[in-house]
Amino acid sequence: MSMRKPLTTLTVGTLSVVAAMGGLLNASPTYASVYQAPQAMHTPIKHVVEIMLENHTFDNLFGHYPNANGIPQGLKLPNPNGNYEAPEVAPIQAGTNVGDTVDIDHNRAPEVMMMHNGEMNYYTVFPLNGLASITTFGRSDVPNEWALAQHFSLAERNFQPATGPTQPNREYAIAGTTEGWISDTPPNFTFTFPTIFNDLQSHGHSWGIFQGDYYSQTDLGNGFVKHWNSMWYSPLRKNKKEWNAHVFNTNAFVEDAKTGNLPNFSFVVPSWMYSEHPPTDLSLGDAWVGQLVTALMKSPDWSSTAIFITYDEGGGYWDHVTPPQPYRFGYGTRTPMVIISPWVRQGLFNQTTTNVSILSFMEHLWGLPPLTKRDAQGNDLLTDFNFHQKPLAPIVLPHVPTDTLQIADYPAENLSATQGKAITLTILAKTAGLLDDRSLSGKVTLRMVTPKEVNQTAISWPRSVTLVNGEATGQFTFPTTGYYRIFATGPNHSFGVTTIDVGMTPNGPKKS
Repeated sequence: MSMRKPLTTLTVGTLSVVAAMGGLLNASPTYASVYQAPQAMHTPIKHVVEIMLENHTFDNLFGHYPNANGIPQGLKLPNPNGNYEAPEVAPIQAGTNVGDTVDIDHNRAPEVMMMHNGEMNYYTVFPLNGLASITTFGRSDVPNEWALAQHFSLAERNFQPATGPTQPNREYAIAGTTEGWISDTPPNFTFTFPTIFNDLQSHGHSWGIFQGDYYSQTDLGNGFVKHWNSMWYSPLRKNKKEWNAHVFNTNAFVEDAKTGNLPNFSFVVPSWMYSEHPPTDLSLGDAWVGQLVTALMKSPDWSSTAIFITYDEGGGYWDHVTPPQPYRFGYGTRTPMVIISPWVRQGLFNQTTTNVSILSFMEHLWGLPPLTKRDAQGNDLLTDFNFHQKPLAPIVLPHVPTDTLQIADYPAENLSATQGKAITLTILAKTAGLLDDRSLSGKVTLRMVTPKEVNQTAISWPRSVTLVNGEATGQFTFPTTGYYRIFATGPNHSFGVTTIDVGMTPNGPKKS
């Protein structure tokens, strides 16, 4: 895929993509001209890739990372039982039967309360969160991300741009502002501020948005982000030419990587099941990240690429580091940022950053005028790079399946079940580009990790199923409440994993 064409309309997307577009091109020159463009640099970096995942804090995924500012030894928080005489509780490592927790509340009001004036100690007492907020994961759950952090770089003071949920933080990630909008509730106005896509286009740089839920350009966004109101995208959807020039599925990104045709900036977002958003299983998203980064490390563009694995916000999970408050709405909690490039300095990067810093990075690389005060004055990440060092070599990641196996109750991608009631789970083979792989057929072996008190003989479930044209089904009945983790190993080294919530969340886990 070659140069992406000019953008004429742009606003933001959400959980699965940051790409709803309003009438912004005319606004761009006025808005950007407030700040002087930096001098363009002469570096090897010609391609920037941001892979945006969902809803985890630094302590939640990297709290036990060697030498990082992780979870302090002996730290405890209030008991969620709410009894002042109840003993305090420490962060707990998730059991092997849990691939993620319930989706805990991460709207602005509860987040502000949980942060407790920077003391970061009210997470456990918020009614909907409890111990889930201090449940932690690690290397065994996201082995590829840990391996990339160890060989390349891990930013340990990266904060979500605002204390609030998905939408405003994704807006900040592409525009450096929300102009006061801090909610996931659809706005009743059209944004008029420019984004990095306007900035890139007006200065001759190519870009693309690559979305896992997007299967056909003829859809023009219908069902583009299945669990959000598609009307947020209506301005762009009305412009078929511009939509088709810049918005693609993730398979197009994989092909661009293979052929050495990456745009200057690629914004890549998976479908919900691969986003790591609770309650989806972390290890499935991590396997997909491994597929994507492996494709980039094998790409002809590898030597000229910088990759940023980011999380849009912390999802309501606890983190012990108090965020700076330089702006009205934050920063919010720390979120992981893994930085991958032949030119990145190996190790921990401990300067204060946000996902807006990636905008600053591109602006300084390519001489683009800043969009807002945030990207004009923010950390540009350049001190984490050494363009004169011996280039870092690609690595072989620990877990990169040929295909992934997506497991859920379809068509709603339901990940919950009722105690004692049969549920049919469907297994779908997916390529690295998140397309259905109808060429894959054969036996899939299933393995289950149950709550400690549950005997597997009490569960009704198939030990194997057969993929036919990339699809299989199996019926499961769980005898008691708890989290049940199902692993699938299939033909051609395919792999899948899911965590089923049986009666742990009222009315079942929800997408948000």
